[in-house]
Amino acid sequence: MSVAVRVFVVSDNHSVQRFPAKHFERMSNFRDNIRFPLFAGKKIRFAACLVRLVDRKPVEVLHSDYLVLKFDEEGFLDRDEWNRGMRLAVESINWSKIIPRENHPKVIDLRSRFFRATYQREYTWNPTNGVRSAILTALYRSRRT
Repeated sequence: MSVAVRVFVVSDNHSVQRFPAKHFERMSNFRDNIRFPLFAGKKIRFAACLVRLVDRKPVEVLHSDYLVLKFDEEGFLDRDEWNRGMRLAVESINWSKIIPRENHPKVIDLRSRFFRATYQREYTWNPTNGVRSAILTALYRSRRT
């Protein structure tokens, strides 16, 4: 048994297409200047699924993230938007649960909630049941028998 990431692009008409995880990783790490002309100037919906594999075939989805990524006019992932999203994701962590605040124990710090709400609104999306089903169909169809 092993674990892998499977990535999909979800179009405006809700069609689902597999996207190589290697391209996603290289793109999001800004290596090799990977360019996607079809994505130029658009916000693209991605589904990234962490899957359990048996004999290199997906058998279970362990976790899914649904991301909205912005591309510049040339088709490159927008670095400023990516960095802003990552900052919001980190800021959305409720650090007071991890590191107790001794100086003001009765003060509730709501900043992480606001950052999380902004991150979710601007950088994530919620799939419909139909899209979720299409992603699962594409995931399991990708199994080689």
